[in-house]
Amino acid sequence: MRGLHFPQSFMKVFAVCRGRAGSSGACAGISLIEVLVAVALISIVGVAIFGGLSTANVSTIIAEERSIGQDLAETQMEFIRTQTYDGSPPIEYALIESSTIPEGYSVEVDAVPLDYENDGDSDDDGIQKITVTVKHHSKTVTTLEAYKVRR
Repeated sequence: MRGLHFPQSFMKVFAVCRGRAGSSGACAGISLIEVLVAVALISIVGVAIFGGLSTANVSTIIAEERSIGQDLAETQMEFIRTQTYDGSPPIEYALIESSTIPEGYSVEVDAVPLDYENDGDSDDDGIQKITVTVKHHSKTVTTLEAYKVRR
């Protein structure tokens, strides 16, 4: 092998192996330890990357759930605004069509008359607080509140 020229750092590795107990077994032991350390480091990095991807996936699912919930709540609130004012108890407003609600989601509407005259009567003073709650598998995702006024 006179025609081959190896870099100086490569030759130092061989010198270290030759300097150990004079046997080739010492070199194999060093190589095995190096391989095990490398495999351990790669495993640690792989687990960290997998954990990061898993967290990103969960975050995406939560963001999508909230986005759908917000869209449904706004759609329901706009639909209530198009309906006539209901001043007789129990106050009920129609819900958006069930075909527009994705599977697993539900929309609830609660309307409460406000006593802005502060007279203590249970009569309707012409203003209601409307609360739209969107749930996904019975877990509240979004709550939107607004006011409806008799005109």
